[in-house]
Amino acid sequence: MLDAHRTAQAIADTTPANLESAGAALVEVDGRHVGELVSIPESKLAGKKWAGVQFARADLTRSALRLLDDGEVWVPGEATVGRVPLCPLAELGEIGPDRRRLVDGFERTTSQTAYPMVEGHDTEQRKSLVCIPDAYLSPLVTPKGGQRPGYGEHLWQQAGRLLVAERLWLETNRVIAMRTHTRVLSNVWWPVKIEEIAHEKALAVWLNSGLGLLTLLAQRTSTRGGWVGMKKADLEQLPVLDVRAITPQQLQAMSQLFDDVAEEEFERLPAMADCVARRRLDDGLTAILGLPDLDGLRRLLASEPVVTNRGL
Repeated sequence: MLDAHRTAQAIADTTPANLESAGAALVEVDGRHVGELVSIPESKLAGKKWAGVQFARADLTRSALRLLDDGEVWVPGEATVGRVPLCPLAELGEIGPDRRRLVDGFERTTSQTAYPMVEGHDTEQRKSLVCIPDAYLSPLVTPKGGQRPGYGEHLWQQAGRLLVAERLWLETNRVIAMRTHTRVLSNVWWPVKIEEIAHEKALAVWLNSGLGLLTLLAQRTSTRGGWVGMKKADLEQLPVLDVRAITPQQLQAMSQLFDDVAEEEFERLPAMADCVARRRLDDGLTAILGLPDLDGLRRLLASEPVVTNRGL
């Protein structure tokens, strides 16, 4: 517990760190580091949702804004700065229907149909970059919600092989995105319809990397601390690696990196600093795109309060 008066006084006595320069302004209460104070130019906030308050550390905020604003990969403590091309996810693929629309158009069944689905978010099952369908959908003869006949078939046209989490409990989740061998719909994952398999694999690598997690946390909608929801409109605008702008050799290498780590088990996000699979992912991304070492960034993310559900 913190004394509100002492905390307010500590904030008043601390000179904020300028986000466009270096350094951190630690806020201390009774000798304990409880936060950091930053000063952000108004121009950096224009058009952004919750910019500057998504991370507890100034350096992570700097990394996130430099990546989102300019495509710069700046890792605290590293001498070099990399650069990557970014674009909204919606430019690369179509985001499929949410759970409510599935209820309107389908009923769930364990009997095999032509409409496979991936359901549930059990972290003991969803711990690698690949998954298989575990249930099926059957189109309703009479759709619900006033929808026209054939609504289920209409929804099925938005099925995809790349799946991005609709909701995340950051303290327990292991992966942000997965890929299936066949097109599916899901009740808790957003299907993303993309034509090229190599693009799907490269995006699965990016989204599960330290940089992918950095952008997701920077753009997130928090509903309760580490409980994060990804609305469709937010996911469509989520900045991701523009896989159209990298070289064919880089795209092939990222696709191969996916294949190399696809079956490996990922640790929960608070343990990402020393997770062998995630380190392989980050090291591979660094080598392919010519980026600075992402180890320091991954360690900062692993200790963020929103990830660990603990204070600094």
